[in-house]
Amino acid sequence: MYKKAAIIGFILIFLVLTGADTETSNNTTFVTVITYNASGDLIKEAEVYLDNELIGKTSSQGFLKFEASQGEHKIVVKKSGYSTVEKFVRVQEGEFEQIRVEINKEKSRESNGGKKPNSDKVREKKILFDESHEEWIKTDNSQVLVNFLESKGYSIDKTKKEVITAQRLANYEVYVIGNAWADFKSTELKMIQDYFEEGGSILLLGLGWSWVDYNSGEKYPMNEVAKMFGVSFNTDIIMDPTNHTTNRGSAIFHHPFISSHSITEGVDRIGARGHNIGSIDLSKEWEVLVKGDNDSYSGYHENPYPQGTNPPVLAVRENSDAGGKMVILTGDYFIDEHIKEFDNKELALNLFKWLTS
Repeated sequence: MYKKAAIIGFILIFLVLTGADTETSNNTTFVTVITYNASGDLIKEAEVYLDNELIGKTSSQGFLKFEASQGEHKIVVKKSGYSTVEKFVRVQEGEFEQIRVEINKEKSRESNGGKKPNSDKVREKKILFDESHEEWIKTDNSQVLVNFLESKGYSIDKTKKEVITAQRLANYEVYVIGNAWADFKSTELKMIQDYFEEGGSILLLGLGWSWVDYNSGEKYPMNEVAKMFGVSFNTDIIMDPTNHTTNRGSAIFHHPFISSHSITEGVDRIGARGHNIGSIDLSKEWEVLVKGDNDSYSGYHENPYPQGTNPPVLAVRENSDAGGKMVILTGDYFIDEHIKEFDNKELALNLFKWLTS
């Protein structure tokens, strides 16, 4: 595995030295797609489509270089006998554009009762968005995500102005709290804790610095929930001098600082253009999957992660006894404004697949 990783690394260095990732002209950027499988083997002769038009196949070294105009594009990678992968990318003039795509062989028809496999489709799983606590991330501003999940077989529901009950939560595999700004009642906190301990899965989305900006001195409702599970949202902003969008506070999180996990399969970069991201603080029960790179650091309201300590932004936890799972993620990656940027959409689908598996 180390040898295969070294080969991919060599190709990346070769592409950089030859200008494959940075050359630009006339409002266009040269983009490189690299294809590989879960074992790290490079995949040659994979067809690459740009906005539904075939532009070529990956070389014997597993990559294809092509020219793309500025703006958002859909890239699809296909190869006979392999799963098809679709990614949405936003190309910026002069920006580092390198897209790593993991494609794997499909299961044989014999192993699926002679039927053609469909790895994207799932049996109906029910997801509940909490919209009773002044959430900033909700179904109304996440319609692209909602429609995408429904197309994959998920059922999406939301609360209204109501107190969360055990009976209500019991009907759903996943409970989503998207940056709540209204307090949870003590009975609700107990119900949420019981839900996880009895096998339910929870997604916590928050942004600590934004709460402090408008509610200084008051308890952040998201942390009232998160701290029951040994985690919390910090009030910092992660600064990255080299990998960011509009300013160093809108960091881009990228390989190799994205750990290998089913949630991060096919995810090479996540970010929210022009949006400031904070970090999380977590206990040993949590596993960090996405963190800042080596020159990133905390700033603004606090500095829990100085340069070189890789501030975490996404982590997971499992309840080994009951089977419940939990994800904490800081940022607005999944709202309509940002869901199609970088690999945010792929991350969202992987995340809900894992929470419902």
